[in-house]
Amino acid sequence: MNFKIIERLGLKDYCPKKLTTSDVLVLDMSSTERSQPATEKELPFFYLQKLFMVDYRAREVVPIKNEKKLSLLQNCTKETEDLGVDDFFNEDNEGSSDVNKNLIDIHFMDVQMAIYHCADMLLWQYIVSKLSFCQYALPLLVPNPFTGMIEFPLWSFRPLKKSWKSSGISKNGRHDVDCKNACICEMTIPIVSFLRLGQSFTSKSQILNGVINNQKHNTFYHRHCKGSRGKCHFMDGVVEISWYCPRGKDDDLFSDCIAFANLRGDARDHPKQLDFLLCTSSVIIILMTDADRNKDGKVILEKLLKSQTPLICLCADKETVPKGNYKNKVKIPVLNQNQAELFQKLRICIKDMLYSSEVMVTMDNCAEIARNSNLKIDEDDDDCKAAKVKAESVVESLKQVSSSAVKELFFPLQGDLWHSWCKKNKELTRLQAKEIQSIEQTKSKIESEKDKLRREQYKRGFRPNNVLTKFITYLKMLSESQKKLFLKWLGIRLDEVPALSHSHKSGAESSVGGSVKQKSQKTDMEKEQWEASSLKPPTLGVEILLRELGQIYEALDSQSGKKNELFLTLSQLAADLMITGYPIELLDGDASHIPVTWINSVLQRVIEKLGDKKIFVLSVLGIQSTGKSTLLNSLFGLQFAVSAGQCTRGAFMQLIKVKEGQENLSFDYLLVIDTEGLRALELGNKSALHHDNELATFVIGIANLTLVNIFGENPSDMQDILQIAVQAFLRMKKVNLSPSCIFVHQNVGDVLADEKNREGRNRLKERLDDMTQTAAKQEVCDVIQFKDVIRFDIDRHVHYFTHLWEGNPPMAPPNPSYCENVQKLKEMLFSEEMQVGILKMSQFKARVQDLWSALLDEDFVFSFKNTLEVGAYRKLSEEYGKWSWQLRSEVLEIENDMKSQIENHIVREVTVLDLEEKIWKKYENLETEMEQYFENDKDKDILAQWSGKIKLNFKNLKEDLIKDVKRVLDSFSLMIQSIRKVEEQKSKYEMELMKKSQEVALQLKDKATDETELKKAFENLWIAWVTRVKSDMPQLEDPIIEADFDRTLSEHFENKLIRSCRDRKTYQKVATVSDFSTYLNMKKGNPLQNVMKITDGFIYNVDEQDHQSMRNLTKTLIQNARVYIEGKETTMADYNQNYIHEMMKKIHEEVKHCDCNKHRFEIKKEYSIDVALHIREEAVHRFQEMHHTFKKANNPLEHLQGKKSDFFESFKMLCSGTTMAALLADKITQNVKKTIRKQAFKKVTIFVIKDSKKSDPALNGDRANLEQHILQSLMEKCDFQEFIQYANSPKSYYKEFIRKRVDEYFSLNNEKIGQMFQALLNMIWVKVSKIFGFAIDEENADPFSWFNNIFVGQSDGMFFSKNDFRGYQSVDPQDITFFRDTLENSLLNAVNELKEEFNGKQPIDRKLLSCQPDEVLIQQLNGCWVTCPLCHAVCANTFNDHEGDHSARFHRPQGVSGIKWHSTDRLVVNICSSLVESNCKMVLHKNNKKRLYKQYRKAGPEFANWSIKPDRSTQPLWKWFLCQFKSDLEKEYNGILEDIPPEWNRFTKEDVMNSLMDWTN
Repeated sequence: MNFKIIERLGLKDYCPKKLTTSDVLVLDMSSTERSQPATEKELPFFYLQKLFMVDYRAREVVPIKNEKKLSLLQNCTKETEDLGVDDFFNEDNEGSSDVNKNLIDIHFMDVQMAIYHCADMLLWQYIVSKLSFCQYALPLLVPNPFTGMIEFPLWSFRPLKKSWKSSGISKNGRHDVDCKNACICEMTIPIVSFLRLGQSFTSKSQILNGVINNQKHNTFYHRHCKGSRGKCHFMDGVVEISWYCPRGKDDDLFSDCIAFANLRGDARDHPKQLDFLLCTSSVIIILMTDADRNKDGKVILEKLLKSQTPLICLCADKETVPKGNYKNKVKIPVLNQNQAELFQKLRICIKDMLYSSEVMVTMDNCAEIARNSNLKIDEDDDDCKAAKVKAESVVESLKQVSSSAVKELFFPLQGDLWHSWCKKNKELTRLQAKEIQSIEQTKSKIESEKDKLRREQYKRGFRPNNVLTKFITYLKMLSESQKKLFLKWLGIRLDEVPALSHSHKSGAESSVGGSVKQKSQKTDMEKEQWEASSLKPPTLGVEILLRELGQIYEALDSQSGKKNELFLTLSQLAADLMITGYPIELLDGDASHIPVTWINSVLQRVIEKLGDKKIFVLSVLGIQSTGKSTLLNSLFGLQFAVSAGQCTRGAFMQLIKVKEGQENLSFDYLLVIDTEGLRALELGNKSALHHDNELATFVIGIANLTLVNIFGENPSDMQDILQIAVQAFLRMKKVNLSPSCIFVHQNVGDVLADEKNREGRNRLKERLDDMTQTAAKQEVCDVIQFKDVIRFDIDRHVHYFTHLWEGNPPMAPPNPSYCENVQKLKEMLFSEEMQVGILKMSQFKARVQDLWSALLDEDFVFSFKNTLEVGAYRKLSEEYGKWSWQLRSEVLEIENDMKSQIENHIVREVTVLDLEEKIWKKYENLETEMEQYFENDKDKDILAQWSGKIKLNFKNLKEDLIKDVKRVLDSFSLMIQSIRKVEEQKSKYEMELMKKSQEVALQLKDKATDETELKKAFENLWIAWVTRVKSDMPQLEDPIIEADFDRTLSEHFENKLIRSCRDRKTYQKVATVSDFSTYLNMKKGNPLQNVMKITDGFIYNVDEQDHQSMRNLTKTLIQNARVYIEGKETTMADYNQNYIHEMMKKIHEEVKHCDCNKHRFEIKKEYSIDVALHIREEAVHRFQEMHHTFKKANNPLEHLQGKKSDFFESFKMLCSGTTMAALLADKITQNVKKTIRKQAFKKVTIFVIKDSKKSDPALNGDRANLEQHILQSLMEKCDFQEFIQYANSPKSYYKEFIRKRVDEYFSLNNEKIGQMFQALLNMIWVKVSKIFGFAIDEENADPFSWFNNIFVGQSDGMFFSKNDFRGYQSVDPQDITFFRDTLENSLLNAVNELKEEFNGKQPIDRKLLSCQPDEVLIQQLNGCWVTCPLCHAVCANTFNDHEGDHSARFHRPQGVSGIKWHSTDRLVVNICSSLVESNCKMVLHKNNKKRLYKQYRKAGPEFANWSIKPDRSTQPLWKWFLCQFKSDLEKEYNGILEDIPPEWNRFTKEDVMNSLMDWTN
């Protein structure tokens, strides 16, 4: 029967002792969705869920189907109109005689005990802690129906503690109160045991409840409790125990703590339990009737009467009994007695007997007695004993030293060394300028001191002491269950360490009296907690050992190259604990600091083991000792310390797995953050306020949802917590974080009064809005209402909680209304509206680091850097680069195709609509891909803010590409149209020349002539023909480009200034001049003449930096002009005077937008003139060459003149008897060969662009990736001048770097390009064969008609012009077969010649490519080129017109760009990312006013849109550069570098290269 019950409850697979905490401590929302289980198999887990929420009504849970049976009217159909009395009471034959028969098949205590028999030691201990919290009796002795053994679950009592106040009258007659707090297992107290003989109509357990609490709470389950139906199978022979704990008041039922034991069942059937109680009890109370004085009953009664143990006999069948005159044996009648009087009489009797009894025991004493009686003690389990021995071996050394030496000897790393390190770390965020040190020197000195402290930690922690060695060894070797037992034992033994405790009775008494007087306005619960906290001795916990492991890890991590096996082990051990649900310290409560390296490593190990799971982060914020931990424990069944006075220190995180099948939850784990309270008593007012603001900001920032806990109605308390919380939420808004919050208002009276609730909500809303307005002024934010800050609904996001206790502690059970409030809150916590912004664990790890890094700074909002956003944006940039590249590649293909069609007259004009149509499919596919990325990426919530802008950018890119292609094709079309007539003329002249050649050749055909005579004859023919053609052609004058240039120059500048510049010849030196002072004018309003020298800031003057800026501008203008001319040359177009106008316009624009010293100077017109004159010479020469090239290619005479040798060869062939068919075949072959070469180059162009990008890591990504490779290249070369070029002309350097990488690609990939050519030639040959093969089969056709068929069959970009063959129309039809064979051989030879030409052994002529790969890649890898106004580092954003602020990946020492301190030759070493977190000031140029670097955004428009965040990373590149090239920099800028911190000299090239390799990590 017993096992059938377990089967019915669905616990078969867990029996025996297989149910673990991992099975039940999961996030299960079923208990909140339904108030009752649907089936019996759900009953155990429903019960546990309710119990974990400390709802003592968990025992009243029944399946819904059984609940329905309680309806007495169910299935009743008879009418009552004619019903008689006798009929009503005589229905035995028509219905059940017992309406309650078989209503509940399983007795509820069988459910609890079934769980006991299935739960392992750890889970049962946990369940017992919740039963104790609910003021329920706990199993002390349990018969095991499966083994026959009687079990003593001593382990379940180990962590339990009780607090009470014993009272009495002192010798001087005063009423004394003694406050006590002790572990149950160590409490030496009397036990009063209740037994019964036989059956009784009176409930023994009910009497017992009356004795200890006047039946206000069913501590001991009895027959009249809900669910008590039928026979209880598992409870027979069970001994339960509970404790009465007085509270030091006059209405206490007993004056001291007493344990009450209750033997279930007939004592005659349980002799072992009876013997145990006789040995341990101070008083025994037995319930019996006269009928029970049978043979067996008399034996037990005689034993009890002869025992020295006081005995009280409750006569259940007697209304009166003789008083008797026995010293400690009493009879009390029960039948028809007034219950209140009976309970009082029993209490008086118990008190009297306890006064005379000397038997008092501890739980350990009881266990020893049970062990001697052959009862089974759970702690005798091998694993438990082994865990106990190991825990005691760890603690053993701690007991041998004084309390003051424990931490210093055994936990040295978390003491002064760690606290000093934390202090230094905070100093880094509050840098102070000093007269004798630069900011970087101060910063480096602090870093050195931090490193020194870490080295000392490393020295002490490299070989852990025996305590830590054992602790680490046991964590490594034990299984999960053994590890949990070990940690439980360790916590218990650490709490008992004598060295850390002290005598506190007398001091506590006076302290308590004073404190109660001072806090008379507090509730009883608050008094209890505060009073007990004054008694709480300082103790160690397991978190101290884990904290030490964290410090060992950080010390090892700081010493590169010294990481050992221990280093690799530590964080994994902590991660394993976290995965099992063990709380891990996030914020060190003693140092008020987060060990970021340690926490990052632990979380990373968790990710490696579980995967990067989604987590919902829930935190709690509230004033100290207001029930925050209790609330979390009730919500999720946790075990955060909540004993009186045990306030949380720091912050702990605990992982809870989501139960499978929870479809309404969009995350895998819940991460609960429990934090220390605000307004800590040990902190001063100022320190407390700063600490509280930091804590609130951190706790709210890392969480998806924060519970803001408010306790009571104290206006001052509410004011404090609301002000702190509102300010923290406002900070989150300013850094674009969107956490949610729910206000939990605890300890509120009548929460059922809706009117009062509404009034309270309105008051709270008013206060929140007031606080919001106040905080907005402090944070400089324009908000009015709290709902403007976060998503907040006053009706749904405010929860009122009743008092926690249903009565007065310590005997009061939890208030059921409190548990109902918990359940409603839990439903709201995980509602769909709250499940937003779910983070993955890796994102949470980054969020912790970001928030803590910003909190270290005085200005959180200013310093916060969201690395999740940075990472998501970087990834988005990479993806956008891929999308834009695919679109750009598609456009290149379209451009090549359309050029071929225009060139061959298939298309005359290309419209935007045509291009839109051709590109649309690719664009639509990429747009869909982009949409899916924004919808499905793991960072989709972060990406949402950029979605609209990116899509718009992509649309604009498409339109820009179409416009560019349209412009190119229009120009190309005009060029083709312009030369069409010329082509016709060329064909006409060529046909005429061929005819004359034929005529002369016929005359010389039969004559023997040598080469000289042929040349002479052809030359006469040629001269005569040229003379006639010249007379027919109009004479075209060549443009005078020098005059065009001068005329255009005079249109843009005054002639007087032009003449002056020509006369002074300054233009000849403008590219190499070092001093640009003569080109600069000071703007009005910049009184630099009167600026005083300063020590806490610097100011710009016309110095080396300004000269360098002008040099960069000059270089850019000259380079841009060359690139422009090259672009025009590649079009093969003729020179046009507008080209010079465009060049002048570009010079104007570049000069206009040059921010020479932040627009403090005006650049004179003479500068632009000198640059234009400098460019003039090269431009004129190249435009002339361009014109001559065009003229040669497109002037008919020039064209034919260039083909004179070809005509001579044809003439020779005709003279030697060669037919026109052979000449036509040769002519076709030459044209086909030309077309194939052109087509191959077009295809290869696309291939080269794509392959060079794909095969080069520097080019295969976005601009951020390119920058990384540029810096790596600079480090590999170690060329000072290249560094300077990169620093001062980043855009030009980027372009040059890309060009060099493309050059390198061509030099290394000749063979690959050749192979591509070979493959293309094979493909093209197939097409050519197809075209000519179709035509040649028409053997009977006229030759020229056949030739027309060729053009009809052309496709796939293979185009030929009929005009090229007009001179060959006289081909004899009889020669068609000969022509076919000749043409086939000629074409095959031509293709083979091309294959040989492109065999990969020689580099190709890159000028023949349809576009230059480097220019395409330069466009693709473009980005924002705005430079930092302080250090000139370039903006890292990969979008040219990006939204938001500019920001640089790393800022650099300002001396790299030649910036000096005002009126000195000292180059500035400071980095602006350091300056912005210091107290240093800058001097504004306009009015010479000083402004803190922290307020740099207010310094002017060029500063306002820059985000310069404090940066505490090492970033060694530019520090190494300053040290490596110190003398070169001084020479370059004619300055001195005096302020380089000596610590920077430690950086090596290897350090820099490693940091660059970690760039993307």
